[in-house]
Amino acid sequence: MKRIYVFSCILLISMNSFSQVASCVHGGGIQYLLDAYSASMGACNCQKASGFLFSMPPCNNGSYYLAFEDNFDGNSLDLSKWEIQPWGQGALQGSANIEYYSLDNAIISHGTLKITAKKETVTRRAVSWMDDNEILSDGLPNLRTYEYTSSNIWTKKKFFNGKYEIRSRMPNGTGLWPAFWMFGGQRWNEIDVFDNYSGINTFVTSAGFDYDNTGVAQGCNQSYSGYDFSQ
Repeated sequence: MKRIYVFSCILLISMNSFSQVASCVHGGGIQYLLDAYSASMGACNCQKASGFLFSMPPCNNGSYYLAFEDNFDGNSLDLSKWEIQPWGQGALQGSANIEYYSLDNAIISHGTLKITAKKETVTRRAVSWMDDNEILSDGLPNLRTYEYTSSNIWTKKKFFNGKYEIRSRMPNGTGLWPAFWMFGGQRWNEIDVFDNYSGINTFVTSAGFDYDNTGVAQGCNQSYSGYDFSQ
């Protein structure tokens, strides 16, 4: 099985977070993923959303300037701009994902980045910088076997407030999770420009934040449907 996600013309302007394009292969079915996602977002508990930005630097209300751009004009991913998800490359047991992330699944051609999800068996470290036999939070050794591979790349540069743009197409099919996310801050804050895990005709946009610094996300999300993002 092979699924391809096409991304092109990523443009970011001045924001203090990581930008991420990713594709996840989901193991438990779409309904499980929706439940897990809603739970992680705190079931749209937004009472404190208006306050959490007080600790952030003030927004610059001047003219926009170009801080980052990648039109994928070469024949390989520019590793001075991008890296694989830095804190872990393989899904842990019990998570919503089942794949191993690899730069081999991020292909540049004809001015686009193509993230390809493949059904293939690989044995890899879930966390590249930890020893093979180290036991991870799911109770299993770091070295393990995966039946699917995909990619999840992050900008190396950090940004803050600004305007972000991406031109992309989504794959047909279910059980897949193409997304364009932003993470950052001293606490775990997240803006999901889109999650496209309910098929090509629906996407979700959301914001999550750890206002109380407890490690538990709160946030809101909104679904949109009636569009064909495979075109």
